Amino acid sequence: MVAGVTLAIATVTYYSLVLFVSQRWHVDPSNLEPGAASSAGMLSVGRSFVFWTVGGLIGGGFMGWLGWAIRDAPIRLASGGLGVSFALLIGEGVFTLIHVRSIYQGPLDSFDLSKLIPSLIQIVLGTLSVGFAASLRRQPMSWRISGGIGAASIVASVLLWYALSAMRMEL
Repeated sequence: MVAGVTLAIATVTYYSLVLFVSQRWHVDPSNLEPGAASSAGMLSVGRSFVFWTVGGLIGGGFMGWLGWAIRDAPIRLASGGLGVSFALLIGEGVFTLIHVRSIYQGPLDSFDLSKLIPSLIQIVLGTLSVGFAASLRRQPMSWRISGGIGAASIVASVLLWYALSAMRMEL
């Protein structure tokens, strides 16, 4: 619950900055007058705010539960939770490495590096975070279960990021 509320507060803070500081909702390509308020822009910000707030509440609650499972649950549940957590933490980075095809076509330009470096950092930090979480567990874990569920969850996470990427384009 605390994790979900924390993510909801972060979302409220972010969209408050959008409304009052950057004022990106003023941008309306159909209006010739620069800086004019846009109802379409405000509606877009509102839809994004609701989407990410609900996602934060649900996702944060789920991640909090996974943290409990990794630390205190029986071996199978903890091992599965570790694999799912790993996939959730690195899934976007793996998706980006797959999705940004220009990374593999060489030579790397600044756009490619702006995608490649954060993705690699996310994968490394996600791996370190899951390793740290596993080290906090007082009981043994099944690394075979963690690895199998982690691999399946990475595939599911990449597919989820494809769906989220398509939905973001619609918002």
